[in-house]
Amino acid sequence: MPAKSLSTNGIAASAAPRMYLIYHEFARNAGPYSYSCAVDLFEEHIRLAARLQNSGEHRYHVPQVTFDDGHLSQYSSALPVLEKYGTRAIFFVIAGWVGNQSQTMGWKELRELHALGHQVQSHSMSHPMLTHCSDYELQQELSGPRREIEDKLGARVDAISIPNGRWDKRVLRACIDAGYQRVFTSDSWRRPEWRDGIQLSGRLNIPQSMSVERLEKLLVHNGRWKLLHDVQSRSKQLLKQVAGDRLYHRLWQSVTGARSADRG
Repeated sequence: MPAKSLSTNGIAASAAPRMYLIYHEFARNAGPYSYSCAVDLFEEHIRLAARLQNSGEHRYHVPQVTFDDGHLSQYSSALPVLEKYGTRAIFFVIAGWVGNQSQTMGWKELRELHALGHQVQSHSMSHPMLTHCSDYELQQELSGPRREIEDKLGARVDAISIPNGRWDKRVLRACIDAGYQRVFTSDSWRRPEWRDGIQLSGRLNIPQSMSVERLEKLLVHNGRWKLLHDVQSRSKQLLKQVAGDRLYHRLWQSVTGARSADRG
């Protein structure tokens, strides 16, 4: 029986619950940035995802692969793995960075992703904290990338990944006004839900320390590993609210080894 591809519209072919995974960048070996995933480890993750997709075991969440930021290694290192296992993914790109930074994909690479059946969606225009934007800035950050990606690729853009994980009711309303139908956050505990006519989904950030054994445990539906992880994630969310966005972001950079240009 041929392997089933993971859906690019966020809905798996099986009835099993789904879990969205976030990857950022890739390297042959683990580096100082905690979200730089070794390519061999990524292949183990994708092999697991393909196995669970084909197994039909409903006790597992079906992994749905997403990428943030448009780092060039997503094309050079992750894409060959995706194609090897017939996995389709969603690439959220920062439209204002496309082709303008040495480590980001250009429109040529994005056109190839689109032609292969992957989705290219929005991660804002310049990756600000949207909760700090004025109403006018929100419009530019949300509507601008939709138009640009659709114009450049001839692809439908109806989804956005919230940069830095910062959103509130005003940001969600602005996403709706900009024409998005799906909003993805980095709240790992948040299950897909419809809110005010838009689909809101949480995702699980994948650090370089995520072994395939741990990932499989996290994918167990209502398993204790996932419940514990969600408690830890909610605690981080509370710390974010107490410390404030900018202080929390500095703490995040020091812990993850992120460079000043790196974002969530």
